[in-house]
Amino acid sequence: MRLLFAGFTIACLMAHAVRAEILIGVSAAMSGSYAVYGEITLNGADTAVAELNAVGGVLGEHVDIVIADDFCSGDQAIAAAQKLVSAGVVFVVGHPCSGGAIPASKIYDREEVLMISTFASNPRLTDEGGDYIFRIYGRDDQQGVIAGDMLADRWTRANIAIIHDGEAYGQGLANRVKKRLDERGVAIDIFDRITPGEADYSALADRLQDADIDVLYYGGYAAEAALIVSQVRSSGSDLTMVAGDGVGNLDFWDIADQAGNGTMVTFPPNLRQQEGARSILVEKMGLESQGPNDRALFALSAVEAWAQAAERVGTTNPTAVAAELRRAEFDTALGQIGFDSNGDVTGFETFSWFIWQDGILEEFQPK
Repeated sequence: MRLLFAGFTIACLMAHAVRAEILIGVSAAMSGSYAVYGEITLNGADTAVAELNAVGGVLGEHVDIVIADDFCSGDQAIAAAQKLVSAGVVFVVGHPCSGGAIPASKIYDREEVLMISTFASNPRLTDEGGDYIFRIYGRDDQQGVIAGDMLADRWTRANIAIIHDGEAYGQGLANRVKKRLDERGVAIDIFDRITPGEADYSALADRLQDADIDVLYYGGYAAEAALIVSQVRSSGSDLTMVAGDGVGNLDFWDIADQAGNGTMVTFPPNLRQQEGARSILVEKMGLESQGPNDRALFALSAVEAWAQAAERVGTTNPTAVAAELRRAEFDTALGQIGFDSNGDVTGFETFSWFIWQDGILEEFQPK
């Protein structure tokens, strides 16, 4: 069963919380431009909770999900976190956007509610997070090194531009890539930001063309990346776009279409390598083919790890569960994972290389 924060008062939710046995929260963008993150996160959490309840729940109690829409926005994420805390959740999975996850984490840590973020990759989330904050995803300092090294190795004498959207995720990732290029002694011709949400980036496209840019690294999300690469192609440039995992969503291809061919992105490796994960994705989530929506496994595995930790310590008390998450390892759809003292996931490779080709995000090995 789910509860959704839309048209309900906190009093009503609190009344339902009394009837529920264990409440966990799912928070992500459930509407708007970033709703794909909500769909992916909820798919994973729903599947995990259904599996738990089919075998008696957690500690013999039924688990219910409370949904809060954070719009991938800082202010909205704070409001979502406050609502989930008021509803009495003991654990929150989600807040996949760094710009929402970081401010929301302050609420959870203060209120002693456990949070495991699904896709937020800005290092600040766990570096500043506190005892109750975890992530089941890679960090941008890892992603930035991978991207920076590839740019340095492949385009040592090329003209390089780095553009970002000024948001916590995009700017943070762009800064990490620039730092790595600086360490490698590779000069950058342009480092600048755009305003996200605009429809016309032709001025940027003309600037890149005038500067004879060979490769553009973009830090940000799929919609803006798609518009930029489309308008770059219209300007006559054949530069290569390289980006982070925020450009690994199908929204990118829906907007860019053929202009997106050849765009390289760092993204989690093939999550179907284990038979159990493949079975879950196909039979329980209806995801027949490998693709960006496979990331639902991160939400599913977050719930699995939380439930196993709670069973081991015999309580859903967030303090006890958080300590167990940092102490032990857990069998999940991602494989055997753990969390280090900082709250970052351990146990699997976090990022590898993919390339957009005719609407499919294909794995490749840079040379």
